Amino acid sequence: MWRGNDCDLGGVGDYAIKITSASKCSGRPNVVYASDTVTRAVSGLTNVPVRP
Repeated sequence: MWRGNDCDLGGVGDYAIKITSASKCSGRPNVVYASDTVTRAVSGLTNVPVRP
């Protein structure tokens, strides 16, 4: 679970939180919340849907 994190990637990282094997954790999925923020990420906060 990712909640309340603030990241600055300096323009060099794709995502602040990149989930790479979601299929392996279907019983306890990775969750990224809207309270997480990122600045200067190439692609954004995360590559998975964000929960409110």
